Amino acid sequence: MRQLLLALSAVFVFAGIGTAHAQGEICPVAGARPFHPTGKLGRSFKSDNEARDIVVRIKGVLGIADEITTCMSDAPDYDNAHAFVTPADKRRYIVFSQKWMNDLRAATSNYWSLIGIAAHEVGHHAARHELTPSEKSCDLNHIVELYADYYSGLALGKLGAKEDDAVSAMRQMPILGGCSHPDRARRVAMAQQGWREATSTPVSGTPIASADGPAPGVGGTGQAATGRGAAPRSRGARGRAAVTIAHSDGKLASRAVEALKQVTTSYPALDRFRVRNNRDVQGHDIARVIGVTIGACADACEKNASCKGFSFDRWNGWCFLKDAMPASVLDPASTIGVRRGVEFPNVITIEHEMLSLRRRKFVDTPLRVLADTDAAACSAVCDKELACVAYTAERSEKKCRLFRQTEGHFADDDFDSGFKRQIPRLAGQGRSGRTRSGRSAGGGGAITLAREDGLGFAGTGYDRHEDASYADCEALCRRDGRCKALEHVTRTKVCRLYESVGNKKPADGSAIAIKGGA
Repeated sequence: MRQLLLALSAVFVFAGIGTAHAQGEICPVAGARPFHPTGKLGRSFKSDNEARDIVVRIKGVLGIADEITTCMSDAPDYDNAHAFVTPADKRRYIVFSQKWMNDLRAATSNYWSLIGIAAHEVGHHAARHELTPSEKSCDLNHIVELYADYYSGLALGKLGAKEDDAVSAMRQMPILGGCSHPDRARRVAMAQQGWREATSTPVSGTPIASADGPAPGVGGTGQAATGRGAAPRSRGARGRAAVTIAHSDGKLASRAVEALKQVTTSYPALDRFRVRNNRDVQGHDIARVIGVTIGACADACEKNASCKGFSFDRWNGWCFLKDAMPASVLDPASTIGVRRGVEFPNVITIEHEMLSLRRRKFVDTPLRVLADTDAAACSAVCDKELACVAYTAERSEKKCRLFRQTEGHFADDDFDSGFKRQIPRLAGQGRSGRTRSGRSAGGGGAITLAREDGLGFAGTGYDRHEDASYADCEALCRRDGRCKALEHVTRTKVCRLYESVGNKKPADGSAIAIKGGA
C-alpha cells in the first residue's frame, strides 16, 4: 500500500466538472454516484448505503436538518473527501473517494477513522462554511479546517467513540501541514476538544499550541484576517476573506470558537527551557498531560512549582512533568526540556537496542540515503552510525534512509523501519531475555516488565493507543506511574494500558506485560 500522508481538502468546492446519474439523482462530480438505502451496513465504506447511513447518524447527533446528498467516486483522479455547495441551487453534497477511504482504513486499522472523515465533512455543513480554499489566506484555510475537525471529534464522542478512536484519522495528517491545511498537532487537538465537549471530559492540562505559533486574526467572532502563504490548488472560485460559525445551536458554536482560540495559542514558556531532542528521562513523574504540543507542555511545567523539566513524547503528544531530571536515555520519540537554572541531566552510557517496525515508514528529511541496501543492512548501518537514530528501508527500490530525528512512523507495505532506544535493565538481564525491564534514570527504583505471549486481559483498560509497536507500548507503560500492566495486539498494533492486573485469557497474536510489584 502506498504511504498514506493524508490531507483533508479545504473543502467547500463549487464543482460543475461532470455528472453521474443513478436512480434519477445527480452528483456534480465526475465519476461519482449517489448513495442509496439498499443493503446492510458494512465496515469499509464499500456499500452505498453504509456511508449514507453514517452521514445520517452524524447529522442526527450534530442537530443538522439540511438535506445532504452523499456520493461515492471511483474516478482515478479523485483522491480525497469533499463537502461543497452548488452555487446555483445551494444544494449540499459530500463526495468520498472509495479508494482513498479504503487506504485510510488500511493505514489506521480502525473503522472510526472513516466515520471521523465523514464527520469532518458534515462539520463543514454544520458550520455553514460556503467557501473554497483561499488563494490569499492560509490562516483562513486553517480556521475552516480546524472548525470541521472540532465537529468531527464532537460527533464521534456523541456516537460513543473513545478519545483515541476519535482522533485516529487526524493522526494520519501531515506533520507540518501547509497553506490549505494546518499542522497535525492542532488538528488532533481540535478533534480532542470536540470529543471532550461531547463526553464532558475535562481537558487534561493546558490548551494546545501550534508548532508555528498562533493563526493571526483569530477572534471571538470566528473571523480571520487575510494572511500570506503559497496559494493552494483551487478547484473553484476564490475563497472569501472571513468565515463565521453559524450553527443553529449558538452555545455549541461559541464553544467551537473557544476551542479554536485554545489550539491557536502561543506559548513563550518554551524559550525558558533548554531542550534536547532524542532524549527521555524515566521516572520522577508528577503529572501527565495528554494530547498537547511541546509548547503547551513547557507552559504546564512552568506553572507547576515542583516541575524541574519535562519529557515530551512527540510521536504520541504526551507530556510528562518531572520533579527531578538526573539522567537521560536515548529515545527518538522523546524531547526533554529543562528549566533554565536546573542542572542538565547526565547521559546514561549503556548499549542501545535496535527495535524493528514492520511495514512502517519514517517520512522525515533523511540524514542520507543509501542505494542497493536491504532492511538488514540498513539497520546495521544505523546501528553503527552515531548520528542515526532511525532508519527506513524501501523493499522495491532497495533504498535505505537514515534519520537524525523523526516525528513518527506511518503504515506502508513497501517499507520496513527501525529505531534506537536505550532500555536500562536490571543486573543479570540481557537483550535476548523474555523479561524486559528498566531502571528509573533518577534512581527511583527498579521497573520490571515481565512479558507473556499469547495472552490478553479481560476488560479494555484505562488508555488505548493505535499504531503502536510492542516497544512503544512498553515505553508508554514504563513512563506512566498509573500503568500496572499492558496488552499489545500484534495484528492491529493496539496498545492498552491497565491500572490493575485483571484476569488473563488466551489470545493469539497478543502479549501482556506486568510491572514488577503490581
